[in-house]
Amino acid sequence: MSGNLKSPLASPRPSTSTTNTVCMNNDMTTTTPNPNIPILHLPPSLRIISLNCWGLKFISTHRSARLLEIGRQLSLASPTPTLVGLQECWTQADYLAVRSLTKSILPYGKFYFSGIFGSGLAILSKYPIEESSMYRYPLNGRPSAFYRGDCPAGQRWEVENVEVGMTMRHPTLRCSLSDHFSVETTLVRQHAGEAGSEPAMSTYMYLPIETYDEILAMIATYNIRERKQRRLRLTHFVVELFVALGCFVAVWWSPHNFVAFLLMLLSTLGLSAGVLDGLMGGLFVGSEIRALKEFEYEVRNAREQALRSSGSNP
Repeated sequence: MSGNLKSPLASPRPSTSTTNTVCMNNDMTTTTPNPNIPILHLPPSLRIISLNCWGLKFISTHRSARLLEIGRQLSLASPTPTLVGLQECWTQADYLAVRSLTKSILPYGKFYFSGIFGSGLAILSKYPIEESSMYRYPLNGRPSAFYRGDCPAGQRWEVENVEVGMTMRHPTLRCSLSDHFSVETTLVRQHAGEAGSEPAMSTYMYLPIETYDEILAMIATYNIRERKQRRLRLTHFVVELFVALGCFVAVWWSPHNFVAFLLMLLSTLGLSAGVLDGLMGGLFVGSEIRALKEFEYEVRNAREQALRSSGSNP
């Protein structure tokens, strides 16, 4: 998810002119800025927190109590966050509860409704949100794993520090606030022309080659598992199809009505489960495998660039 933030200090200056004025003086051209264009005063740094809240309705343990404590901890966080991104905040009631606890430092927010059952994503911001959009990851997991919540969300900034937060326990329940810790970072604004503001390509930071190899190995393992899942689900669909046909034929020679009823019930339930598995195996798992190929390409491409940067042959 992403959004454009508007600084509250940005305001147009009063003026009677609507155009820029160009003055010529001793062969030098000076341009006065358009008074109607707002001046955006950006803060020198941004404090950003990202947290997976584990807020699945009916599934997550102590959901409401934990989300309330998360909101309280955000309101007490030091340094004060500028932008907070929440994941797996599935219910709007939990989002509003967090908003009410953080409105003094993060008065603006956005709850994302897209997705089959919602996206579970929310943004809390110190500054007004002019516009926002959501990018859906191509790798979202299988629909059958619904309990994970994945399938049904002239200047530059430099990372000053990154740390792990939200490691405390709930004060009364004595449980973790989530099944994930938060990732917290501070971005510092750096103007063009400052030392180190334009890094050369040779100084681009890559991961160790061993890390890329580990990722590729995990991709290969996951790919094998996904193909096995697809094969089993499609096989289940074919088997249930033949079982249903067999039940329909057996009804003709059924000696009693209750036997015919049981055969029809078995064929209906079995075929329904088989069709669902067939759809997941043929459509969803296939889409996951294709997205996995794209991800594998990106990792291999980054690995080759890392090798070239180190002077080794790919």
